Amino acid sequence: MRITAGDVYRFGPFQLDLPSEWSAEFEDGLHEILPPDGTFAIHISGYTKGEAIGQADLLEFAQQQSGTESTALTLASGLDGLTFDVDEGEQMLRYWLIRHGKALIAVTLTAGPEDFSTSAVPAQMLISSIRPNEET
Repeated sequence: MRITAGDVYRFGPFQLDLPSEWSAEFEDGLHEILPPDGTFAIHISGYTKGEAIGQADLLEFAQQQSGTESTALTLASGLDGLTFDVDEGEQMLRYWLIRHGKALIAVTLTAGPEDFSTSAVPAQMLISSIRPNEET
């Protein structure tokens, strides 16, 4: 399934606004969102639990991914989570872990070190539009 700019992109109990000229595709259980210039990619994967996702769950997931310090975040929608960076040498990753009830999404920005700083700004704008899915 391919979604084009201007659409509301829905995934599980979450949704976001896709910026102009960006595209999104869902394949093999992973959401991939691409800007028009292709200098970076954003991937979204989701997880659910039998009970509400707590702060301890976020910290555990962050520790498994990075072993580095994470920073709390709260989106305008009221959703909250953590963010942290991982340096893999040839690639830089920024994770946003966002929770909503029993669901957690891991949003990952992947960019080369030379593009990471400039990619983080439009990626953060996209992340800022994440909110509960009105259809669930």
